[in-house]
Amino acid sequence: MWLPKLIPSLFLCLSGLFAQSAENVRVHGIADLSHEFSFYADGRFRSQYLPDQVVLSNWGNLYDLDTENINLIALLGCDGNVRYNARDVAFLKKFLRQGGCVLIAGNAGTKGQNLLLSEFGARFEGKAVPPFFLTSAVGGSSAVAGNNVSVLVLKSGGKWETLVQDSAQATVMARRKEGKGTLIAVARNLLGNNPDGKDALNREWVTPVLKEAASGKEVSGEKPLPAVGSTRMGNSKVVDGVTFHYSDYLAPYFQDMIKIEAQCRPAMEKRLGVPLSQGMGNQVGLLATGGGGFSAGGYVGLAVFWENFPKEKKGMIEFLCHEFTHSWVLPHPEVWNEPIATYVGDVVMGDLGYPEEGKRRIENTIRRASTLDPDMTVYDIYGNTERPGAVRLDGGRKNEIHWGKSFWVFEQLRGMDPEFLSKYFRAKRKYVPARMDHRYNMDDTVAVISIALGKDMFPWFNEHGMPVDREKTPFSRHIPSGK
Repeated sequence: MWLPKLIPSLFLCLSGLFAQSAENVRVHGIADLSHEFSFYADGRFRSQYLPDQVVLSNWGNLYDLDTENINLIALLGCDGNVRYNARDVAFLKKFLRQGGCVLIAGNAGTKGQNLLLSEFGARFEGKAVPPFFLTSAVGGSSAVAGNNVSVLVLKSGGKWETLVQDSAQATVMARRKEGKGTLIAVARNLLGNNPDGKDALNREWVTPVLKEAASGKEVSGEKPLPAVGSTRMGNSKVVDGVTFHYSDYLAPYFQDMIKIEAQCRPAMEKRLGVPLSQGMGNQVGLLATGGGGFSAGGYVGLAVFWENFPKEKKGMIEFLCHEFTHSWVLPHPEVWNEPIATYVGDVVMGDLGYPEEGKRRIENTIRRASTLDPDMTVYDIYGNTERPGAVRLDGGRKNEIHWGKSFWVFEQLRGMDPEFLSKYFRAKRKYVPARMDHRYNMDDTVAVISIALGKDMFPWFNEHGMPVDREKTPFSRHIPSGK
């Protein structure tokens, strides 16, 4: 029941009761990824704010969700290339009328979130002035953390109730009743936002607010939540043996993605010398983001808007090849797994018509390490060193070495043999069994490189600051004797 402001004292009493009863509320939530993919795909929103509840990620059309056993939908972001359509809006309003809670997080720059909020008489605009304070509607004395927080402008005469204010008494979080349900609008930076999921900002008071809002719709622990995963995006089409999954929102980009994938895959196979391992890279999911993707072996997730794709193609070549390389090298990930994936992308970029850009990216990456290790003899590929008196690097500079020195090694090896990449991966596929009693390591890697080049490369790696031992890997026996 939503009480008018005419009786605030009664509302405060009931707020206290709600806060107590919120502890017993069962929440079945959905964190939407269909409008903006993020690392919340692995359940970080749940671990941050509802660790004792059930919260799944939705990868497909929002309006296709089965909400029978759901009472919370969290809309944590919307890519600038995507919008909530009329079907989404109607779906959310129906869900609210049924008693569900919809959480909309945004800021002044999130066009999609602001267009959606305009349906309810609100928008994010301008920058709030810290510090921030809970209003009496929330109660308690918890501190409110947040930086670069946007102001939430509420339409006058509306049903909104402010939950958090800035020091100028501007609203940054509010709620309103819609039918039996509750709509919450919150400045995005009041919630945890780091990919590592360690910044559960304001959990102390956010969690009970969410539970209270979700209490308007009962859910059953006896019934499972519907499947809403990466293979249920709304559309699935098989093209040349690869199954592509994508939502209706990304349908306009589907043809561009399959065209560039069709260009990259044979170019990668030529460069790497071997086809994808059986079962690897046979499913592709299109993700509503320009910020990144992933490889899970058989399933590859691609950021549709990476480096201004589809207007620009070269960045997508690098990115697509990067993610597919992670699948290509399996069952044993490389010791330089991230660098070699991007390096392959840059080489293939050159093969597909952008040689200058591919070369520029390789040289720029090497430069990151050469400023720290000019003759490439001090640090190993992880930025560690055994040389007495050498400078010990922090995490950021170790990363510069990891990427730059790895690229330098690849360039040196290709200089020794232009076909190095294909020879290396053919040797790896031939001599390294699918199952080993240890993780594929640097000693194994140098042994396979030696096999590929037909000569013992262990001295070369040791001379360049990368300690390896030929006696510690079983694959050394395949290096040609006397070489």
